[in-house]
Amino acid sequence: MAANLSKADMQDLAAFFAEQKLVAIEFTADPAHVKLGTPKVQETLCSMCYLGDLKGQNEIRKLSWQHDEYTLKQLTDFNAHHRTNDAGIMSSVSKTLSDQDIINLAYYATTLSQCLNCSEADASS
Repeated sequence: MAANLSKADMQDLAAFFAEQKLVAIEFTADPAHVKLGTPKVQETLCSMCYLGDLKGQNEIRKLSWQHDEYTLKQLTDFNAHHRTNDAGIMSSVSKTLSDQDIINLAYYATTLSQCLNCSEADASS
């Protein structure tokens, strides 16, 4: 799909997506899952790559404020070796996670109020 795009087309698309505002998602996580996700994030040293509040850095995508389904799918895919574009790091970490750990981590990440490019009004809505 992108093979036929010119450099100018790609730059225009990049500019378009860079201008988009993130909006808060409507999701209420079960507090029990969030409580169990918190120590699992510390245990698996997620902040080593994703930084505090799982806000990501450089090529490491942010996990905070992601839809829970996204995080569930990514962790499940790494765990099952359906996703392998991580130089083995996430695959290695995800092997230590149970299905319940994955749910807890996803719910925890979804509740973090790290919405980059959101205004205060967006974050409170």
